[in-house]
Amino acid sequence: MKRLVLLFFVLLSLSMLKVGAQGIDSLNVTNSFVTVGEAFYTDYYTNYSVYNNRSFFKDENDGLHMVFMSNYKLIYCYSSDAGSTWTTEEISTDLDGTFKLAVIYADADGNPYIAATVNPNFNYGNPTNVGSSQEFRFDVHFLYKEAGQWMVENVHMSSSSNYGMEVTELYMDENSDLVLIGNRFGWYTFGGQIYEYKRSEGVWSDLNIIHEFSENSDNHFTFLSYSVLNANGTRDIVFSRYSYNIQSPELMSIHYNGESWEDPNSITTDIGGFRNWSMTTDNDGGSWLAYFSNDPSPHVDLLIDLEEPVTLDIDLSLVDTIQATVIHYTNDGVLDLLVYPLHSDTAVLYVSEDYGLTWGAPLYADRAQLTGILPVRDQLSNQTTELEFMHISRVSNVEPFGPDSLFYNHVELIDSSILGVAEYESANNKLSLYPNPFAEMFTVNYLLEKQGELNIRIFTLHGKLVAARNYLGSVGENQIQMDLGHLDAGTYIIEVIELDQKSNDLHKASHKLIKL
Repeated sequence: MKRLVLLFFVLLSLSMLKVGAQGIDSLNVTNSFVTVGEAFYTDYYTNYSVYNNRSFFKDENDGLHMVFMSNYKLIYCYSSDAGSTWTTEEISTDLDGTFKLAVIYADADGNPYIAATVNPNFNYGNPTNVGSSQEFRFDVHFLYKEAGQWMVENVHMSSSSNYGMEVTELYMDENSDLVLIGNRFGWYTFGGQIYEYKRSEGVWSDLNIIHEFSENSDNHFTFLSYSVLNANGTRDIVFSRYSYNIQSPELMSIHYNGESWEDPNSITTDIGGFRNWSMTTDNDGGSWLAYFSNDPSPHVDLLIDLEEPVTLDIDLSLVDTIQATVIHYTNDGVLDLLVYPLHSDTAVLYVSEDYGLTWGAPLYADRAQLTGILPVRDQLSNQTTELEFMHISRVSNVEPFGPDSLFYNHVELIDSSILGVAEYESANNKLSLYPNPFAEMFTVNYLLEKQGELNIRIFTLHGKLVAARNYLGSVGENQIQMDLGHLDAGTYIIEVIELDQKSNDLHKASHKLIKL
């Protein structure tokens, strides 16, 4: 593996009232070659998505899984050593030459599951078998391994009409059932539909239409979806929607209340395109949604738990036009925002250590150090303490396209304390809150190794200070009750800053706080 070390030192000022993300000020970037595909042809009637939604997954045992599209064939890639080496396997079935796009999931035992959209007439991109009324004949198949062999199950077979289903997500719900999310795609989509299938005890359910939009005068398409599984058994799906006639993208969400799906909500139309958004979640169902637009100037907006968007106060002085953004939550509570400018060879990384409330100074990385072209928003591991994603490099952008090469990239965030810079250290493992969510009162539980002062601050998602308390703590577990019944319902950020009275060592912990 080629190791490239990029060290960028940032001097940041510290405010006791509101502390920005200051612990991360350098990057360690590594990458490895995964596999190479084949050259391919495409036109209006034969096309497939090289960049697939949910095509990269990290399982609970740190195994890395990737499904790669090559010349309308499906390739499965796996690494058990943090991406240093990879095994690749062409999934040989009767579906060879018909694949359009695919999504992947792996269970706790590391078993891979793949759902794929195919057009049986594609025939490796040969257009002779595809014509008008057949170009959108999209079926969906489910692939899994049994006794070392890939098995195929039919999930969704298109009707005689010229439309079918595009897969967007595959995941496991709280009942250990596999859930497949997709959308109706093709002519006569009208307002559009969102689809769902469930696989329980090896049997797929009938099609469930989550929502059918009512517009009949215009073809709309839904794209990319991202599901959030909430701790109380409810669900949210975020998706983008595109009007074929007026070419106007919209970002939307739809909520499942435990019994039925509610009407969709519009998040924004201030988005440059239907792919111009990214989403990440934590293990408790919390979510961060970032989207961008370049009109009238480049800006990135953030929604925490799908509440009111906030335009991020980040330094975009070197970004004249945003091409792509990726947001990522790490298991140690750090948010990463990766921004790719359109007219620059430099990628920009922003880091937040307080759940998106404030962001540190930008860290810059040469795109040449990130092997391949820019990553798609969803080719990213969400179950790691570091930033992991896939790049695809294409040697030809004219027919025959490709061949595409696949690369794995890993970005390690370096804490300034390791480099000897005097800043605070993270203390998130010392902080717990209960109950959370709360109605009137809650308790801050904080573990002190030395006697010291605790400064507790409560902020809105817009950064407004709404409550504060200073507390002189003793060694051991400190329990501080706070009454915030006067606050409006919603999501807040709590920060606890620990100052040791003897050594002046500074520690900070942050957590989301939900008011019912």
